[in-house]
Amino acid sequence: MSNFQIAGIVLFLMGIVPFTIGSLIHAAHEPKAWELRIINPWPSWPYGWVELTHPKSRWWCGVGFPICLVGFVVMLVATIPLVDLAPYVALLVAFFWLRRVIARRRHH
Repeated sequence: MSNFQIAGIVLFLMGIVPFTIGSLIHAAHEPKAWELRIINPWPSWPYGWVELTHPKSRWWCGVGFPICLVGFVVMLVATIPLVDLAPYVALLVAFFWLRRVIARRRHH
């Protein structure tokens, strides 16, 4: 295991802890929002990121999520060569673009 992989794992875990704390703070104050997330896990704003709507959990999630994301990206880049990763990134971008196009057609 390389040093970059270890750094990615450490950053990921350092980010997931505050994000989980913020999520639990929000769950303690807004239990109905979690019921909505279980029923429909991919809703639009504001229910998609319910953790960011509660003032006490906003800071925890706002700090934890970017650190977690950076750790995941570092871990991914350190594990998979960029040449092999490029087709998957392109596929992911195409998927979300297609999802957006379909959502626009449904609303019109």
